[in-house]
Amino acid sequence: MLAAYWLHTDRFTAIVTAAFEEEDAWRDSLRAAAYAAARYLRDNPRIVDFGTVQLFQAGLLAQAQRESHLQLMVGMIDAGRQELDDPDSMTRSAAEAAFGSIYEAVVKRVQAGEGTGAAEAFVPELMYIAVRPYLGHEVAKEELEIPPPP
Repeated sequence: MLAAYWLHTDRFTAIVTAAFEEEDAWRDSLRAAAYAAARYLRDNPRIVDFGTVQLFQAGLLAQAQRESHLQLMVGMIDAGRQELDDPDSMTRSAAEAAFGSIYEAVVKRVQAGEGTGAAEAFVPELMYIAVRPYLGHEVAKEELEIPPPP
């Protein structure tokens, strides 16, 4: 079970990281990564079910390994501290909280039957959650209006 999980999470992480690194500005990087993640979720519903539902039954080792991949995503959000006048005025816990909210929202929507096919539609709202702690409400609201990339 863990070998299958690592195969897919390594692929997912590579896709999302590559998208994040293609852009120069943090918000653009985060948005590119979010859409890459959403498209992966859309295109791989069985893998998503396995990784978000079935993996919880695999024990503590599986949870620890899952956590290491999720921390990479948290790091992408945490890069938003560099947008602040004083990056040390906020801790990584803000990114962890934002990511936790994002992860929970996605899992709930998938489990509620919205499925992974609608994952791209979630991105503006989830970007709002990720950006708001660093850039404030007004800038975060802009994310709700930015169309998805082609």
